[in-house]
Amino acid sequence: MRIRGRFLVVMAMIGALVSMMSVMPASAGTAGTVALTGGVTTDSVIWYSTVAGHKTITISVTDPDANILTSLTTANANAKCTSGVLVNFPCTLLPEAAGVAVYTTPSHTFLEDADGDDIPEQLLVRALQAQATGFIGSGTSAATGAITLTANLGTLDAGTRKATHQVDADARTAAGVGVTMASQSTVPAKWSPAITATGTTCDWGPNGIEVKGTAIHPVTFAETADTVQKIVNSAGANTANIANSAIGVIKTANFLKPGTVTASYDVVGTCDGNHHADIVWHELGTVAARFNYNQVDTIASTKVSATSSAHTAVPLAVALTETGAATGVFTKTIELTGTLAHHNVAYDHDSDNNTATVNRIYAADGATFTIDYKDASPAATITKTAKADLKAPTISLVQPADNSYTNVTAQTFVLTVEDPASSGGKAAGLATADVDNLVTQVLGANAGTVSANLTPLLIGTNRFQTSFSQTIATNGATKWWICTKDKVGNTPVFTGNTAVGGAGNHAACTTTPAKPYEVRIDTVAPTIVTADTETGGKLTDTVVSSKPVTTWTADTGKKAAVTIAFDDGGADDSGFAYLDSSTVVLNEWSVGGATPSSFKMDTANSGTKGKYLVFQMGADQATDARPYIEYTGTSAKDLAGNLLAKFSGSGSTAVGIGRVKAVDNLAAEITATTNLSIAQKEITVTATSSEALSTTPTIQVTPT
Repeated sequence: MRIRGRFLVVMAMIGALVSMMSVMPASAGTAGTVALTGGVTTDSVIWYSTVAGHKTITISVTDPDANILTSLTTANANAKCTSGVLVNFPCTLLPEAAGVAVYTTPSHTFLEDADGDDIPEQLLVRALQAQATGFIGSGTSAATGAITLTANLGTLDAGTRKATHQVDADARTAAGVGVTMASQSTVPAKWSPAITATGTTCDWGPNGIEVKGTAIHPVTFAETADTVQKIVNSAGANTANIANSAIGVIKTANFLKPGTVTASYDVVGTCDGNHHADIVWHELGTVAARFNYNQVDTIASTKVSATSSAHTAVPLAVALTETGAATGVFTKTIELTGTLAHHNVAYDHDSDNNTATVNRIYAADGATFTIDYKDASPAATITKTAKADLKAPTISLVQPADNSYTNVTAQTFVLTVEDPASSGGKAAGLATADVDNLVTQVLGANAGTVSANLTPLLIGTNRFQTSFSQTIATNGATKWWICTKDKVGNTPVFTGNTAVGGAGNHAACTTTPAKPYEVRIDTVAPTIVTADTETGGKLTDTVVSSKPVTTWTADTGKKAAVTIAFDDGGADDSGFAYLDSSTVVLNEWSVGGATPSSFKMDTANSGTKGKYLVFQMGADQATDARPYIEYTGTSAKDLAGNLLAKFSGSGSTAVGIGRVKAVDNLAAEITATTNLSIAQKEITVTATSSEALSTTPTIQVTPT
């Protein structure tokens, strides 16, 4: 058990000590430190962004010297006591009366505790009337203000102020003065009547015993004149039995100013020499304490500044508040903003409609924030810096190619994610947990399926490669993406026209983003639609949104053209792969026994999607021609790599042969001749058609 003695010294000794202190050199204080929290530390740099959860800089200054001890008279100049040789010393009146060993400070905690042992320094506990000082014992706590002495201090009875007197009649006036005391206290004190009851027919009336005087606040020593306290009453009934009461059992709640105390009595019933109360008024021993204490302090805004390299002209002046009495740690938050107009503007950061208190500091990508604290002792400016990373990670596709076709159902999806440098070749970086997922969505699924907890491969500074293999059983477009962000919450854009390819919503990873990657699975062989294979047709080249587009349309006048139509997959995301024009080999095809001279196809981004192959022959065909189109090769494949399906003939061969007769879609050519000049009275008109007509033609003459 540790016991610290507290005792009085003679004033001469105090004077000598003060004289010695005046010539001793002042020691330097403890150097302060600055810390920044709320960010992410990567490569020895503290990073922040303008993203919620990562935009708040909490500035913390740890400096015990800035925690200022407060004297009891600092806020309350009148809070002074006198007891013997101790004259006008700062004090507070303790609620417990003298005569015990355990006390509590009425409204102070975190008493001075320089060495951190929870035993208060400079604590004096004094019984004022007894002029006795207590010794501090175990159980005393600077943090809570609890005081335990090694022995009882002083005595409960500090003096008799009115000797025994019989109460058998009312002694009160409208002003509450009925009984004057024989003597008064010399210090603020509480008062207590010792009561001896005689007989049983004399009772306390509704007003019982009242004490009047000037109340003194135990901490501020503020005075309230003519305070009346009812210390004995009938508890709501008309009467209460007079009962014995020892000194200190019934007492005033307030400390009363010396020279102001009077009392009054209210009795009812039969009160006489045989039925009455004998009362002795006592002054209770007052115990006062002197100490210094801690309260929540502040560091002025003139000592702390925050400067952004993106806007050095206007540094923020930041006032810090201590996290608690005696902690010596002072904090304040500021927030990053990407809007210059919001720089150094306070706002209600928690949206609780209270006073706007948090200032914002302007941030551009790579900006440096410099926090300066001007420490007074030892005199120095302590600096801490942080940086802004406002760049989102970039996504690069490795495989499979976006919007590509394949007949391989076992796919390995691979991409890289990189957090680009924001300042000095450094960035906040990527957490493995934010690059360890790939999401796939097969045709027909309402949402994606996350493949989480993958093992990304670090392939460079802040650069990871992530891969996932999956067998896709559904033909059609399979969409896939990654949900990623950097360590300070920057995410690639995943909505609207500016969306990044392959970027998903990190907060709703299975939701299809605006621009997922796509791979189109098609395991079905391409098939010629014989009913739509015809003579004629044309292809028209245009430019749409800076991209070349080739569209097929029927044209009954193109006699050198033959159109072959292929099966149409329907919806754009069906994954259906049309014929790959690079696999068309002319000498593997014949039209009417002749090899086409050239060919062209419509494009996938056209309205006809790449469905049509148009052969150009070396000569015009007859308008009623229905040539056989034959394929005897093995080269033709669709964009997914499937060989052209067999479309005629017999046998077990599945691909590589076919013969289909084209539909006649060329317009008949009709010519008209006359036997005489048109100006004759009678002429003969002869109409000649390039092919048999299904109806008799009508000749119409228009006069001119």
